[in-house]
Amino acid sequence: MLNSDMHIHTIMSGHAFCTINECIEVAQRQKLSLIAITDHGPSMQHSAHEGYFEMSERVPKSFANLRVLFGCEVNILSKNGDVDLSTQTMSKLDVVLAGLHARTPYIGSSEADNTSAIINTMKRHPSIRIITHPYRADFPVYVPDVVYAAKEYNVLLEINASLLLKAIQNRTNEKASRVIHKTAEIIRLLQSTATGYVINSDAHHSSEIGISSASFDILSAELGIRSEFILNNRNELLSKFIPAIKKNGSAL
Repeated sequence: MLNSDMHIHTIMSGHAFCTINECIEVAQRQKLSLIAITDHGPSMQHSAHEGYFEMSERVPKSFANLRVLFGCEVNILSKNGDVDLSTQTMSKLDVVLAGLHARTPYIGSSEADNTSAIINTMKRHPSIRIITHPYRADFPVYVPDVVYAAKEYNVLLEINASLLLKAIQNRTNEKASRVIHKTAEIIRLLQSTATGYVINSDAHHSSEIGISSASFDILSAELGIRSEFILNNRNELLSKFIPAIKKNGSAL
């Protein structure tokens, strides 16, 4: 099992099912060393308002052997890279992720729009450290441009276990097959340029937190993942992208 999971949702996202404390309890039982609570930004239907994220400093960050980062998965709103948290609020969070989502005001309608949206988000917002599920069937992108922009702007790309495991189970579906193929292309390009990446659960229930050994084996076999490029178990390297990991001491 990987020892960190940097993409976890709680009831504050409006469409997930557990509290922060419930997620922490499960992460402790699984003996994870690092998790990030990353609820959706305010433009997602029924998600938390900006004031919720402004209170980030009030959230405890250590629970026995578990480090907990408090952040946000902001929603990309336009092909110009607008997002739904202010620069000031994002700067106070431990980690900020960004992605394209339904049920938000984003209206991009093409591969070119989606590619521009992700690249401009990385370019304009240095607080954003991870791009979530960079290729989704409903939000196709031109993979090489996104990969090379991530390297240029020092942003991590995520391999989204929830999305990929579901796609693998439904591989005969055309959209699922495309997600598998394009994610494998992302991984191939990242590895060919000696660039690390993270594998996250995108958990919407505490039972989904973490990447089990069985799930990791499935993803590795299907996508050509090479363990030396995964940063989940290399917190010293991960902290170069997410400095909050080193706050109050060295990286775990």
